[in-house]
Amino acid sequence: MNPWLLADLKLLAFKSYTAHSRNIMHNLELMIKLYFLLYLLILFPIVCLGQKLKKRQFDDESYYVLKNNKNIKHGNYSKSNSMIKITGQFDMGKKSGIWSYTLNGRIIQKYNYDIDKIVYHDGSSAFSNFMIVHIDQGPDVNPILIGG
Repeated sequence: MNPWLLADLKLLAFKSYTAHSRNIMHNLELMIKLYFLLYLLILFPIVCLGQKLKKRQFDDESYYVLKNNKNIKHGNYSKSNSMIKITGQFDMGKKSGIWSYTLNGRIIQKYNYDIDKIVYHDGSSAFSNFMIVHIDQGPDVNPILIGG
């Protein structure tokens, strides 16, 4: 076999190998960029939707407000005095989820603001003086107790 022909074949094989390697590296770089972009697209909404909160603490009340609007309560809420304790959750200024009302450490009532319904009441008359009836509803509607 001609040594020049052998050298040409080796050079051709080397060029083909390096071109193939460059193609693989190019594809790998594209995949890395694509995964990075996908990662950013997934992470961006999570970071943007997360609200910055500031805790407000008073003698008998504790809650969180949005940093950019201190009038909007958002997150855990707690209020208590020597006898009564109220705990619940705010979602963008509106009560949400289940709120608990306790008297001397005993749960008197739980009210679910998501479904607008009392989910637990111990049957005591401890808060009978605090019952509220919506005036715009008919007389056949049960009174709404503490939470509602």
